[in-house]
Amino acid sequence: MSWKIDEDDYNYTNFTIPKQPPMVVAFLTTTDDVLLAIGYRNHPVLIWNASDSVLQGQCTVKANNGIDGMVFNPNPEITVLVVSFNDGRLCLFDYTKMLLVFTLPDQFANCFACSADGRSLATGSNDGVIEVFDFDYRHDGNPVLTSIYQISVDYEPIRGLAFNSDGLRFVDIRDQKCHIWVPTALVRTDNELSSIRDATALIKGSGYLDGFSGRTKASKAIPGIFDDPEESEITSSLVTSGDGQTIIAGKRGGTVTLFFTADGNEIGELKQNAVGFSILAVAYADSRNMIVSADDSGRVITGELSVSPSYLAGSSRQPGQKVTLKFVVIDRRFS
Repeated sequence: MSWKIDEDDYNYTNFTIPKQPPMVVAFLTTTDDVLLAIGYRNHPVLIWNASDSVLQGQCTVKANNGIDGMVFNPNPEITVLVVSFNDGRLCLFDYTKMLLVFTLPDQFANCFACSADGRSLATGSNDGVIEVFDFDYRHDGNPVLTSIYQISVDYEPIRGLAFNSDGLRFVDIRDQKCHIWVPTALVRTDNELSSIRDATALIKGSGYLDGFSGRTKASKAIPGIFDDPEESEITSSLVTSGDGQTIIAGKRGGTVTLFFTADGNEIGELKQNAVGFSILAVAYADSRNMIVSADDSGRVITGELSVSPSYLAGSSRQPGQKVTLKFVVIDRRFS
C-alpha cells in the first residue's frame, strides 16, 4: 500500500513519516471510512484514512518513549483515541481535531477493550490490575475517563480484554485462563454517557470463571483503594430518616453513606457520585424512598433506593444486605 498526504488540506512538511517500524496500531471502521492509528517511539501518533491512503493528521505529546497500546472508541459520537504510554500515562486524543484532551497518570495499561456502545473502557496491566472506566464529558465538552471498577487477581499480566455485545460483562486473558467478570457497575439506568457507579462492586467485585475448571472464585479488591483517611471525611450536612433511626451523609470521594443514629456505626454505602469529587449536599424523601446528592463537579443524582434505610436499620434485614438505586430519575452535571 502506498501512503500519501492530501496536500490540499495539510502542509506535508509538517508531517514526518518515521522509517522505524511502528510499535502498535489501532483500527476504527465507520460507515464512511476506515481509520488507522499508528504509534511509534519518539514520534507522534499518525492518523490515516485507510480507505484512500490519506494522512489525516498527528496526535502529539511532549514526551513519548514508547506506546504500550491504543484503541479507538467505537462510538462515532465519541471521537476519541485512547493511547497508553509506557511512562504510565493514559491519554485521550480527539482524532477529529488531533488534540490531547485528557491525561490520566500512573495507569501503565498494556491492553484495552471498549464496549460496543462506546460507554466503557477496560484496561489491563502487567501487574494484573484491571480497571473499568466510563467515558464522560467535562463542562467544556471535552471527554474524560471516570473509574467505576477496579480489581486485581493473582498479580498476573493481563494479555487481553474483551466486552460482550451488551457491555455488561467482560473477559480477561491471563496465563492459561479466561476470566469472565460481571460487575454491577456496568449496569446502566439510562441512555446517557454518564452513569451511576456502584461502590459496593468496587469493594466486593464479582466472580470470575476459571476457563478450564469452570470454578467460580471471588475477586479481591486492591488494598488501599478505600482506606485513605481522607476518603472517610464527611463533607455534607447530616440528614436523618423520618423515623430517626438512621443518618445519611456525603463523603469526600463521592460516596453517600448510612449510619446508625444510636451508636454512629456505619451501615454501608448507599451510592456513588463522580469519583474523586466530594459530596456537598444530600437529601432524603421518606414518602418516596428517594435520595438526592450533589457533588463539587456539578453532578446531581436523584434516584429511588431498592431498600429503605429504616429497613436496613431494623432487625429484619438480611446480613450483608446492601442498598442500591432501584432506578434513577435525574443524573445531570451542571456547569
